[in-house]
Amino acid sequence: MPTTTAAAKAHRQNIKARARNKEVKDNLKKLQVRLRKAQTAKKTDDVAAIIKEFTKALDKAAQKKVVPRNTAARKKSRLAAMLRRA
Repeated sequence: MPTTTAAAKAHRQNIKARARNKEVKDNLKKLQVRLRKAQTAKKTDDVAAIIKEFTKALDKAAQKKVVPRNTAARKKSRLAAMLRRA
């Protein structure tokens, strides 16, 4: 348990932030699964729409510092390459 009141507050903030970050990361993972399923089913229209949604979610996650900026850029680059191949 935290000793000081400041440490207790930091602990509470950490719990809330962790919950928010988990929600964002879970959403990213769900989008990735949807994308892979649409890609294996050869649904080109769905793939393009999901990539657009995934890119937007990555940008927001990077902006909120849930995901590192370079990680988001790398994933977006790979998504763009995937879209060009499809």
